[in-house]
Amino acid sequence: MTDTRIRLRSSLLLMSAALIWGFSFVAQSVGMKQLDPMWFNGMRMTLGGLALIPYVLFRDKKKKAAGQQTVSIKDKTLLKGGIVCGTVLCVASAFQNYGIIRTTVGKSGFLTALYVLLVPILGGLLFRKKTPMHIWICVGVAIVGMYFLCLYGSAEGTAFNTGDLLMLACAVMFALHFHSLDRFSPRTDSVKLSMLQFLVCGVLSFIAAPFFAPVTAEGLKAALIPILYSGILSTSVAFTFQAIAQSSLDPTVASIICSLESVFALIGGILLLHEIPTLPQAIGCVLMFAAIVAAQIPGKKKQEAV
Repeated sequence: MTDTRIRLRSSLLLMSAALIWGFSFVAQSVGMKQLDPMWFNGMRMTLGGLALIPYVLFRDKKKKAAGQQTVSIKDKTLLKGGIVCGTVLCVASAFQNYGIIRTTVGKSGFLTALYVLLVPILGGLLFRKKTPMHIWICVGVAIVGMYFLCLYGSAEGTAFNTGDLLMLACAVMFALHFHSLDRFSPRTDSVKLSMLQFLVCGVLSFIAAPFFAPVTAEGLKAALIPILYSGILSTSVAFTFQAIAQSSLDPTVASIICSLESVFALIGGILLLHEIPTLPQAIGCVLMFAAIVAAQIPGKKKQEAV
């Protein structure tokens, strides 16, 4: 398969992941009205990890039959990557889940998508590379967009609500998760990496869950469908698509595709939850999405010129 076809396949995988993630905001919002976010996260992530086990076993068997090498589950890079990515994912998901139940699905999607702006900024901080001026300009535009989306006309006037602040923290953690995947995914088996990070995230969520709220049979039954969607599609399928795609795409190119998640979240909120944004909120969404896309254009052009 040529490099162009590999990049095209990876782009389509990420586009599919963005669609699944966008509508997952709706599933999470509905499910967590019945079940505490930490319990929801533990069940979702554990289900996602377990769902990958049969596929991993089948694929390893097929590779061995063809005389190809497989990455052992005991591989140090794989284990380290699973623990690091799973821990970061757990924190990011916790912020996101508790934020979603305190704000709208559409706002959640766009605030989460700010991680796309934070990817190059944190990359510069972590790897001591100077952040280009256009990134800072895009950050300024995004801040204006956040004002219209979260503050303009609000009762607080000049303050974010709790849900908005949690979503901003979530964006920071997902940017770190993006860089964690970018570090480990090309060096090991990306599917096994996804499986391990989900299981690590699930176990950590279950450990923390009893400190937040009890779980009830009624709540679990009521949240079953959202758990299945979030666990199998949003977690197992979409995050695996991301891990596979990031093994052959530049992180900034990948992040611009993933930013469509915010658009799909807004569409899902309108169609399924009837969360119609006000005019200022719509203006805020447009400004934030424009900033997110503009921040990635130079990186994308550079990638295509290689």
